[in-house]
Amino acid sequence: MYQPDIEFIREMIKKLSFPRVASSDDERKAFAIVENEIKKYGLDFEYQFYEGEWRESYEAYLMCNNRRIDVTSTMDYNFMNLEWGFSESYDTHIESFLSNDKAKKAIRFYNFIEPRDICDDLNAVAFIIENCADSSQIACKQLSMEKYIPCVLISNKDREYFRENDKIHLNIKTHITMRSFRNMIIKSKNKSVAPIIIGAHIDTFVGSPGASDDTFGVAIGIDIMRQCGNENIWMILFTGEEMGRLGSIDFVNRNIIDDGVKPKIYMNIDSGIEKGSGGIQITITPKRLADKMANLFEKEYIVGNDVFSSNDAIPFHELGIPIFWSWANSPYRAHSIDDTLDNIDQNQLCKMAENYSLALNHLFS
Repeated sequence: MYQPDIEFIREMIKKLSFPRVASSDDERKAFAIVENEIKKYGLDFEYQFYEGEWRESYEAYLMCNNRRIDVTSTMDYNFMNLEWGFSESYDTHIESFLSNDKAKKAIRFYNFIEPRDICDDLNAVAFIIENCADSSQIACKQLSMEKYIPCVLISNKDREYFRENDKIHLNIKTHITMRSFRNMIIKSKNKSVAPIIIGAHIDTFVGSPGASDDTFGVAIGIDIMRQCGNENIWMILFTGEEMGRLGSIDFVNRNIIDDGVKPKIYMNIDSGIEKGSGGIQITITPKRLADKMANLFEKEYIVGNDVFSSNDAIPFHELGIPIFWSWANSPYRAHSIDDTLDNIDQNQLCKMAENYSLALNHLFS
């Protein structure tokens, strides 16, 4: 039986709420925290490494008064998918002039700017910023508002070269490199052939602490594994979910298609506990399982069997594996610098945890 330990879940969310972009040092730090926790309970784990594409800026500069000045772009291209409509190309070339008059369509210059302020300037075509402490927060805020304006950072020594109405040519060029990513697979002591697979993604959106999206899922998953070590459960911590489900796709290809693992069900835990989230909904597939389990949950919850969105359930669903996911519409703090511990709805967290408890205990019986 699984009974959520809400205090434990909150403590794990507190420990892990910091930006953890896939393949970064901060993500490796998060994996180390998880390792330290699960070792306390004698659980087996392994890492599965895989290679994935990473788009990055390899040349960023501007021309001003016939002088080339190297800059740093705040744009993280891996999160700027073209279909989102932020730009016509990953590469950027802008010709304009410098003016901080917001009535003019021009490039702005600031010695410091808050991430939120960038999205409020309707006539800015680009920003040149001096002394910016955390460029990822700028990218994160723009992405969460679905509005990207090119931003570049300059060093203090280059400040003297800029004057009002100067003509500026801004250029950012990108290329694709390969990076190593990894999933963490935690297994219970019972290792029969049809495990319940629980999944959450450990990576976060660029610049976001990810308290709800998806530290919440990681925390509940660890709580389930430490309490239910004698059940037939695997917990997978995916990376690369924010980059297009890279980790879950690799896991499904390697373990389910190639190795023939046949999960009883895939339970996805991802987001939906931010303050202001909409009503709780529950996705269960196939429909006959949804009809069978619907009476387990509160009557006001909407139970359906349509798998949607871009989360890690998709690769499993495409193979016909049953799905369970309790979720709620986000006020879009997910994917933002505001996805913090302070913005978690504690009552919503308890309700979500209860739904996973009810579903798991039903499946155990």
